[in-house]
Amino acid sequence: MLARNPLSPPPNPTAFFEGPGHGPARTTLSDRLDAALAVIPAVAGVGVDPVVEALARPLGLPDADLACRRVRLHDGPSLTVVAASVALRHETARIDLFALKRAAARLGRRVLLVPAGALDRDPRLADAQAVAACREVAAAPGDRLAVMAALIEAGGTLPLSDAAGLMPRAEDPVAAVLGLVARRIVGLELRAPLGPDTRVLALPGRAGRPGGCR
Repeated sequence: MLARNPLSPPPNPTAFFEGPGHGPARTTLSDRLDAALAVIPAVAGVGVDPVVEALARPLGLPDADLACRRVRLHDGPSLTVVAASVALRHETARIDLFALKRAAARLGRRVLLVPAGALDRDPRLADAQAVAACREVAAAPGDRLAVMAALIEAGGTLPLSDAAGLMPRAEDPVAAVLGLVARRIVGLELRAPLGPDTRVLALPGRAGRPGGCR
């Protein structure tokens, strides 16, 4: 399960669409990795990886500079994503990370190394954290069903503004839709900054798209 982001949801839907300055402050590397994974439609689930974490401890890598998550994909084998801080740019740290990757491979664990800088690019970071902040925002069952039905009718994708319009019972309709994204009930396409035209996506095994998790 993703760690809950300590940031609070914006007080109204337009807060997501007001341009620079709406983004939340930087949080821990683990929080930023969780937020980034939450908005990747191919990801079916995220959890801890005690095997890789145990391998990392003897290497002496600082906890604040390393984040590790086991990632289950909708279509493909699971893998472990290890995010490393920019503080690990020096040669010794790189050697330690590749040693960790080789040790995990010997135990059947595929490890993907990701530099922290890849997580910290705005506006994607701010948008991913905005989604993570809405994880606890509930959607009424009727509203949720309306979004799923609309995704089926539309062939698997809707503008965020249209999906929010199907949430009449929500105090903050945009936050309610983003809550569905954070809980992996629907997906979100974040190729551009978050806005009214951002596409809400049906996920494999959910409404409007065949397939499932392996």
